Amino acid sequence: MLPDVVLSLNAINMEKERKGVLICLRSDKESVMNHQNVDEIESFLKDRISEIRYTDTQMDNYCKENRELLLKQKIKEFQSAELVITDRLHGMIFAAITGTPCIAFDNFNAKVKNVYAYLKDTCIVKLVHDFKEFTEAYGELKVNAKNNYDEKSVIQQFVDVLDQIKLKCVEANETDIYQKSMEEILRYWSLKNYQTSIRCTELKEWNEKLQKQNEDRIQELQTYKDWVENLQKQNEERMKDTEVYKDWVNNLQKQNEERMKELEVYKDWVNNLQKQIEDMKR
Repeated sequence: MLPDVVLSLNAINMEKERKGVLICLRSDKESVMNHQNVDEIESFLKDRISEIRYTDTQMDNYCKENRELLLKQKIKEFQSAELVITDRLHGMIFAAITGTPCIAFDNFNAKVKNVYAYLKDTCIVKLVHDFKEFTEAYGELKVNAKNNYDEKSVIQQFVDVLDQIKLKCVEANETDIYQKSMEEILRYWSLKNYQTSIRCTELKEWNEKLQKQNEDRIQELQTYKDWVENLQKQNEERMKDTEVYKDWVNNLQKQNEERMKELEVYKDWVNNLQKQIEDMKR
């Protein structure tokens, strides 16, 4: 039996900020949890966690055209959580590949339990069966939680199975079957392809954000340049006004000097007139 092939993906993002708890619980007949169990878990978390978000790995708007986008959005959702609480198989898988500590409840057909056997030594996932085990697992994860995941051991299990296929094919003289199987798995589920795809998307988003910031800075720079040019223009106009004022002051001083000369002439005329009047009195 092979583990889910999605486990060959390592989608840990150490730069992404993690906050709060992400709850991903079933509401169908496969769930072994009742409303009381869910209420107990929510009440327990609300006393200890500031933010609780809800999600589901089952999406109604899934189609061939948007499946890759929905996958990347779901991965980012799990990457942003500090802790995942789930009873869904793929809820546990998404928590594992994103390196998110997880408390997983088993469902009625033991799918979660069976896949957990492949994960227990590769990441921080705790399998629980009741509320008491849940609280104990929560305490352990709060102390020992780390964002890590070793996908290599899962990939090795695929390699081991392919080696067994190779042996069977060699015995049956059908070596091409092994080669086709290997090529098929590497083409669709290559770890590096997944990582490159996710990284390219992140780089594209980062580049678009950087371009927008650059455009904003250029706009700000142009606004500043216009302001400087306007200030220089105003300064030149003020300098012209200053020259006009300076000429006006010089002209005023010149007029004042002429008035002073006229005043001296008038003063001499008055003195002379007074002297004539005194002479006449004699």
